[in-house]
Amino acid sequence: MSMTNRSALERQTRDYWDQRYDYKSPEPGLEWYIENLLPEEMEEAKRRNRLPEKSCDMLVLLVGFSIEPLLQSVHAFISSPPFS
Repeated sequence: MSMTNRSALERQTRDYWDQRYDYKSPEPGLEWYIENLLPEEMEEAKRRNRLPEKSCDMLVLLVGFSIEPLLQSVHAFISSPPFS
């Protein structure tokens, strides 16, 4: 499934938080997120030129109530083309 517009991605994100994510047992929801929503979010970030253009030696991110921002950051730096 390929989402071609931003509103579809926003609906999927709301659905994830409203129905799929369970704070008491997050693993099944996170698995769905990694396999389905994360690739779509990264594709949207790429389309909007929001992915990193420079390398970094250390990536630091404080995680609060959810791990998704960390997964997005790691995905962005690992999936980006090699930096020169």
